[in-house]
Amino acid sequence: MRSRVPFEHLILLDSEMHRERIRLTHLCDNTFELVLLEFF
Repeated sequence: MRSRVPFEHLILLDSEMHRERIRLTHLCDNTFELVLLEFF
């Protein structure tokens, strides 16, 4: 039972990082589109 807790915690942490990465990717895409709009 004790060894399960860190594992679940890692999964939780990983999903959190994944969510953050997706958010950052969307942010970068939006910035890129804004830059393109500025130049064209």
